[in-house]
Amino acid sequence: MLLLVLGIALIVRLALILQMGPHYYFGDTPSYDRAARSILAGAGPGADFPRAPFYPALMALGYALGGTGNLFAVRLLQLLLGMGVVALCYALGRRVAGPAAGLLAALAATFEPTLVFTTGMLYPSVLYTLLLLAATLATVRTARSRRAASAVGLGVLLGLCWLAEQVALVPGVALLGWLAAVDLRRGVRALAVPALALVVSLVVVAPWLVYHQRAYGTPAVFVGKARDVLRFARTDTALYGVRAVRDSADDASTRSAGGFFGRELRNLKAHPLGYLSDYTREFLHFFKPLPDRITSRNQYNRGWVKWMGGVYFLLVLLLAVPGWLLGRAPPRDRWLLALVTLSTAAIYAFFFTQTRYRVPVVPQMLVLAALGAARLLPRGTPSRSAGERTDP
Repeated sequence: MLLLVLGIALIVRLALILQMGPHYYFGDTPSYDRAARSILAGAGPGADFPRAPFYPALMALGYALGGTGNLFAVRLLQLLLGMGVVALCYALGRRVAGPAAGLLAALAATFEPTLVFTTGMLYPSVLYTLLLLAATLATVRTARSRRAASAVGLGVLLGLCWLAEQVALVPGVALLGWLAAVDLRRGVRALAVPALALVVSLVVVAPWLVYHQRAYGTPAVFVGKARDVLRFARTDTALYGVRAVRDSADDASTRSAGGFFGRELRNLKAHPLGYLSDYTREFLHFFKPLPDRITSRNQYNRGWVKWMGGVYFLLVLLLAVPGWLLGRAPPRDRWLLALVTLSTAAIYAFFFTQTRYRVPVVPQMLVLAALGAARLLPRGTPSRSAGERTDP
């Protein structure tokens, strides 16, 4: 059954990639293209590339294999990643609640519209989705085995997550915090495994931090990008609505991390209710089923396509909530899946939220939805029997 599901997933994704042709459908793709060409030229992604380096490196690999500018070659690499997402949905569902839940999660991932589209979308979504899903699975495994090797593997995945998307810092901290919390009975010793994973993740990202500082003379933590995105969200009333907290003209003092966070703290102190209102609205918008705030116009975001994605996600959301609260799986595992989702929504809510920002945590929600379906429709979705054992 799993092979059948994977075969269907392959056909669906390959059909989309073939239909896309040698074109891109997202406004940020040219920026990644320039960075990939710069990497091939031996100059790194470039001093003016304010994003994480992993995806342009993947794009450069596609160009190296298929020729510079060959978007089809890049999409074929992403096809492998998209198939990995489906397979890991099965692995995570099986780890948490048994083979039936895993198979249902994989089947849901096979047809989930945003997961299908981002497999062919030239953007880091599919890469980051795969890595965050693998890190979630590794966290569950590490909690059960408490082995150093598992902690090292988790640390590597967390480091790669950050190299793919810097916002991964927040769900990464959530994963490590959960890992420490589930073993509090051991006292200080409970911190040993997550501490090892943290150290390994720092070792993974350190070469990039050093390279960026030496090659470009600037830190690899892009506070400037966060500042610009937030200012854009607070000034574009047509796309993001009127916010209670508004930014004045660009202030040079906010270019440093301290200046940026200092300004946000001053805004919070000066307008606490307004700041909370803006944040709450964006947090709730993260879970809005119907995609909006889309600036790129193409056949993949026209009306009926958006409605199809919206209805699909609404069904996932309606099943994920009872799966989180009542699913037949260990409560701590259900809370882990919810924690990854909520922590991702929490960090994006400080800026603005869109459907594409939600994609990396859709697999976790699909596993929760599988648990919800098993709870609400027990006859149609058999759960793991009481005597069945999950691998450590």
